[in-house]
Amino acid sequence: MIIDETGTVKKGDKSVGVSWQYCGNVGKLANSQVAVMSCLSNGDFASMTDARLFLPQKWCDDKARCDKADIPQDLRQFKTKTEIAYDIVEHHNKLGVEFDFVGGDGLYGNDPELARKINALGYVYMFDIHKDQHVFIEEPLLEVPESKLGKGRKPKLLRPDKKSMRVDKYCDALSKDDWIEIKIRPRLSDLCRKKIKDSLFITLIMCILEAQKQKNNTSPFGCTRLSFMSTKIAKIGITTNKISGRGGLPLFLRYSEQIGLYGLISRSISSLLTGNSKGLQLQQFVKQIIAFFIDGTHMAISGFDQSKK
Repeated sequence: MIIDETGTVKKGDKSVGVSWQYCGNVGKLANSQVAVMSCLSNGDFASMTDARLFLPQKWCDDKARCDKADIPQDLRQFKTKTEIAYDIVEHHNKLGVEFDFVGGDGLYGNDPELARKINALGYVYMFDIHKDQHVFIEEPLLEVPESKLGKGRKPKLLRPDKKSMRVDKYCDALSKDDWIEIKIRPRLSDLCRKKIKDSLFITLIMCILEAQKQKNNTSPFGCTRLSFMSTKIAKIGITTNKISGRGGLPLFLRYSEQIGLYGLISRSISSLLTGNSKGLQLQQFVKQIIAFFIDGTHMAISGFDQSKK
């Protein structure tokens, strides 16, 4: 089981739990909602199993705001993200869900109370920790130290009998033979990019072939067909440019526009997107996405000359 949180950026202040807080999706503080989620993972496959909204302290302290948002009374008690994470694990335990271990990033790994409670449930935990986290190589004994030379106040707090050390210092002291390298799986970004690029390319080819099959002068998407292709050719030469080169990519994008490809894709995905007056026009956005996957980079066309140099 993997525990992590996700954030959704919001514009207003009406959504339940919205607050100025760290949002992982943008990597900074933002007006957003944050939820703690869990998924069960097996190799390259994963499935979400639980999601719970994080309610900031100022929401819990504002009864009128909670009443207006119709938040149930039993959900108005403030809980940290690590406490929510434990509730999720405990819920799975009561349901009898089986998993080998509980994993999470440094937010959860730096809460020793969470680790102790998960261990008490009988689960193995594998949490990330920050590099400046202090650890003990051997389990220490906690005891109240004796006062030195009988001077000063008598110690009352428990102290470990062994010294701790930063985890990065401990790792630096290890030799190469102390490590075992294991490959978990390919990077998710590589897998996603390949799948998206392959499926998009197949879709493009199918749409272009469908448009070319039309016998009349109007494409099935309401656009004039290939009027620019009647331009006289002034020169024919040999080039090493591929379709993503300076001459190939603009021609392909213009061709795609003339056969109505952008309109087709825009209408297919318009119901999945939220409009924003500050954003790009949908067809222009689609054009940029197609250019990105055909080219295989995020480089603007004007950058090809610089790359050549």
